[in-house]
Amino acid sequence: MKNAFAALGGALLLAVLPAGCGQVEQLQQQVLASGEQGEKVAEALKASLGADASVVVNMLNGELMQVMVVLEPGQVAGRTVGEVDAAVRTAVQQTFGRQPQQLTVMLMTTQTESE
Repeated sequence: MKNAFAALGGALLLAVLPAGCGQVEQLQQQVLASGEQGEKVAEALKASLGADASVVVNMLNGELMQVMVVLEPGQVAGRTVGEVDAAVRTAVQQTFGRQPQQLTVMLMTTQTESE
């Protein structure tokens, strides 16, 4: 599921562009670069937190605009919000050399229906 959000977002973005649009190739390259950067952030978080994170990186004209990190609460249990936030910020800083305009960290749970 790693970077499934990034792949879906890129596919949706490319689906709405008109056929033959000269910017399609450029956007495809940006989506691929964003996915690779997201994987680097996820790898850094795996090393520091021991958690598998889904990371979405949004770039505009090659500029880092937004990073979204999705973690399952059970994977960061026993850590404070400050520890998780610091680990995410450090991973992003190490990957990009700076912070994005917007950084979002979400803890997501999955619910199962009881039978």
